[in-house]
Amino acid sequence: MITFYTYVERSVEFISGTNKYAKVVRVLWILSIIFGAVSQESFVWDLADTFNGLMIIPNLIGLLILHKVVVKLKDEYYGQQLPMYRESKKNKSTS
Repeated sequence: MITFYTYVERSVEFISGTNKYAKVVRVLWILSIIFGAVSQESFVWDLADTFNGLMIIPNLIGLLILHKVVVKLKDEYYGQQLPMYRESKKNKSTS
């Protein structure tokens, strides 16, 4: 719980650019702990799974936007570090 709280607080601080929402995050965090303690276990796990699943959306958007950059950087790195990769790229381009 402490680790996830720290992640949430730092994320809100990063997104907002300030630490002025720290008290709001703390209050919401404490309320969510109380809510989780009095709710049915299956509902709490379903809610946790849903929010963990929703975290994939911004990651997928970032991957889609940056995929060309990632492929270019991978090719540069492999070309410098792995002679076999460099040779296979040359063979594919001449074929």
